[in-house]
Amino acid sequence: MRKNERWGTKMAVTINARGTSVPYFKIGKSGTTFYQGDADPSNSYTINTNDIWFDTSNNTIKFRVSNAWSGITTASDLTVTGDLTVQGTTTTVNSTEIQVQNSLKFEGSTSNDFETTLTVSNPTADRIVTIQNATHTLVGRDTTDTLTNKSIDLDSNTISGSLAEFNTAMQGDSFVSLTGTETLTNKTLTSPVLNGTEMTSIGAIVVPVGTSAQRPGTEVAGMIRFNSTLDYFEGWNGASWIRLGKTMDATNYGNISESVNQADSFDRGLITDTDIVS
Repeated sequence: MRKNERWGTKMAVTINARGTSVPYFKIGKSGTTFYQGDADPSNSYTINTNDIWFDTSNNTIKFRVSNAWSGITTASDLTVTGDLTVQGTTTTVNSTEIQVQNSLKFEGSTSNDFETTLTVSNPTADRIVTIQNATHTLVGRDTTDTLTNKSIDLDSNTISGSLAEFNTAMQGDSFVSLTGTETLTNKTLTSPVLNGTEMTSIGAIVVPVGTSAQRPGTEVAGMIRFNSTLDYFEGWNGASWIRLGKTMDATNYGNISESVNQADSFDRGLITDTDIVS
């Protein structure tokens, strides 16, 4: 090489010109050697650290590091203007953040025409989606899944559906509606409040009807029912069932008259009325 008049330095380039091909050239007496070909040059030549091999079999540039060929490594930003294809079973990205413009596409275990694309709606603010520290399967909004050990806070959530749908989902018990006509069985009403708009002059309240054997097993003071065995209304006073209301004996005492000056005095003895029903 001619002397570089501007920089005042010399650079030697050694070229192996034997044969009809030139497999390598070397910069400087002991500098880096550039190889080209589809076969590993270390099988035929003495390879030194920092040598470069352009592998024509797959059009890649490899660097000699620690007695092995390594791919391109850069300590600064690397911009790829075209598609980037990484071949291998494992791709390691040592980064705290990976930015994806639109979506990630997963091929799956079989390379075919079907892929799974992971994408997001256009964000209008910074969003955070946290994957829990657990082994689990994600549940989709449009998939049929069985949830286990999940709680729904009704204070901040809304469950929508018809009464029939809820009763179908219950699979055992059923809800009653506020305005429908349903039959309640074995229910206890504690301090009920009746809506006056539902009571009319020709209406009536239907209280529970049953035999003495059908009295509630757990009594609450204030219970009222009609005893079909005894044929009268009864109530629980906190200690026992008592009869509600009075029944007059049908006794004909004849005409009772009383003069102005003196009234007949009748001593009919002690009259008792047992209100407690056993």
